[in-house]
Order: sequence, then C-alpha cells, then structure tokens
Amino acid sequence: MSCFAVATAWLFAAEALMVAGFGFPAVDIAAPDTLVLVQIIAIGWLSLCVCGALTQFMPVLVGKPVYSEAATLPVLCLLVAGRCCSASWRSAAGCRRGSGCFRSGRRCSSRASACWPQT
Repeated sequence: MSCFAVATAWLFAAEALMVAGFGFPAVDIAAPDTLVLVQIIAIGWLSLCVCGALTQFMPVLVGKPVYSEAATLPVLCLLVAGRCCSASWRSAAGCRRGSGCFRSGRRCSSRASACWPQT
C-alpha cells in the first residue's frame, strides 16, 4: 500500500505545480517545464501505481507468498530516488532547447552521454 501512498503524493505534487503556474497551463506545451510535469504524472504517478499493483498481484499469480516483505521498502525507495533523479536531470539545462545538445544537432536521450560531450 505504500506504493499507492507515494504515487498519490506524486500526483498531488504535479497538481500543485500546475496550480502554481509551472507547466502547460501557464507556458507553451513544448516547454521543458511541461515535459517535467508529464514525467511526474506519467512516470511518477502511473508507474508507482503499476508497481504497487504488481506487488500485490504477483503472489496471487504465482500462488506463493512474497519471499521477503522487508524487500518492498528498499525497492520503493530506489524507484522514488530514480524518479527524482530523472525529473531533476530532465529539467536541467542540458536538455533544454537552445543548449549545446540541440545546437549540435544531437537529441537528448535517457543517457547523459548523448547530451554531454565525451571526455
């Protein structure tokens, strides 16, 4: 149930950002701020709901209890940490229009090496 609680927190965070004027209602739909909102809702809220449902459904599907109930909290913490890192990286200057990544003709991808120069 903790996945659903955290997923609800992500949804409320996205709604609070929209009410505060961050993202699509206040800026262009192609703005990086809107991309951050879409990711918070699609990845933050929906993916955590799916993970919570799978956590409850898998023992029923395989017909055995969960091996370790204590493992669910670290998994949830890792999912949330990855989500926070993804949101902060996407909103960083490296993936905004007008940055070196777009001027050089390269697109931003999920890997930092696609945007940042190789050393």
